[in-house]
Amino acid sequence: MALETEEGMMPPENHPALDRRPEMVSLERLKSLPVYFAPMEGYTGWLYRRIHQQYFPGIDKYFTPFLSANKNLTFHNRDKKDVAVENNRGVPVVPQIITNSPEHFVWAAEKLYSLGYGEVDLNMGCPSSTVTAKRKGAGMLMDLAGLSDFFYRVFTMISGEGKQGIRVSVKTRLGYSNPEDSLDLAEILNLNPFSEVIVHPRVRADYYREPVRMSYFEELYRTLKAPLVYNGDIVTKKGLIELLSSYPDLPAVMIGRGLLINPALVREIRGGEPLGKEELQHFFQDLYEGYVLDYGSERNALFKMKDLWKFIILSFQENKRLFKAVVKAKSGAEYVQAAEAFFRETPLLSEKG
Repeated sequence: MALETEEGMMPPENHPALDRRPEMVSLERLKSLPVYFAPMEGYTGWLYRRIHQQYFPGIDKYFTPFLSANKNLTFHNRDKKDVAVENNRGVPVVPQIITNSPEHFVWAAEKLYSLGYGEVDLNMGCPSSTVTAKRKGAGMLMDLAGLSDFFYRVFTMISGEGKQGIRVSVKTRLGYSNPEDSLDLAEILNLNPFSEVIVHPRVRADYYREPVRMSYFEELYRTLKAPLVYNGDIVTKKGLIELLSSYPDLPAVMIGRGLLINPALVREIRGGEPLGKEELQHFFQDLYEGYVLDYGSERNALFKMKDLWKFIILSFQENKRLFKAVVKAKSGAEYVQAAEAFFRETPLLSEKG
């Protein structure tokens, strides 16, 4: 089963990110490496983040799906809920903002700072045509001269008296259609005091289908002044080790789809126990019950859970019959019964042997 999301497709055996001979990566290095949970629209909202942290602690930063900063200088109700202090208490959250207006970005950053968020992130990676048509997300990469002006105005406004505490990171692709643009992009980024630069090494035109372009990432690895965080196609501990073998000085990595497939991946990376079926079942049950309460609707909660099952099924041995029963469930009672049967009768891949 192939899936396309914020993090992209499952890499093949000859994935270009894995074309170097792995060197030894110590357990101490894996234990100390900060790991971020990628912002994934429709998946990693406040409720998922909170329950995930309860069951699988260890994520250093959870990035929110993007918040729209608009001309009305207000967040949508959904966005307000996602960053509400009471919904994120004790969870290390970084709000991500999407806008092409420096004034709107600064307003959003300062509003979030007033809520207690010391860091905000700019989305320059979303490849959705509805987003890029407005020159937002990866659409900002169409005009690098305009992007340079955007950053100049942001950091001029945000560096005034009393505002020095706001840290600004950026999540970007290599360019809009030409990966060679990453060289010019690096020069622009180096002129600005970003706390971190998170790079998904594809261009917008690649979406999540094409292989990551590691030769261009390597150039950024050598030239960017801000701490460089890698994002893209990390789905296993082995894949992370191979990445660190090639780029040993990475200060952090960001994982999205890999954590939806295996919520315990960070624990495994750091030498802990592999994902357990019982804890996963309880995690999913708590998510379902939480969504029912949040939405006030079994139907909407079922839609949300079925989306999550598309990822978690990749951690299990094949059981088409029982999986079909889960995704075809039409009521809460049907879903709970089908999920219980699936967990009871289907082994995890790690249980093979």
